[in-house]
Amino acid sequence: SAKKLTAATGQCCLPVSLDVRQPVTIIAAVEETLHKFAKIDILINAAAGNFLCPAVGLSFNAFRTVLEIDTVGTFNTCKVLYEKWFKEHGGVIVNITATLSYRGQILQVHAGSAKAAI
Repeated sequence: SAKKLTAATGQCCLPVSLDVRQPVTIIAAVEETLHKFAKIDILINAAAGNFLCPAVGLSFNAFRTVLEIDTVGTFNTCKVLYEKWFKEHGGVIVNITATLSYRGQILQVHAGSAKAAI
């Protein structure tokens, strides 16, 4: 994807892999990005974990995992980037989420809960 994006736009694209539940992986990605580009202007949070499941069928682990990815992951990325760059240099944070929490959605109690917290 990074090669295709670079070819299509003529811009440099740095592919990084991280787990938003693990701050150490976010720190590594931010440091790699700052090393490559010397700045970060914007953070777009859009990580999500989701699947269809009736509430009665959700395990404790499944519910917790979705909350960790969506909600805790959003906090983790914001906190790391703020501390590493935005605090001193400014920047923009965009949190992309879904509207599942407004009215509820069948088979989505876990995702709706996570989205409501964002």
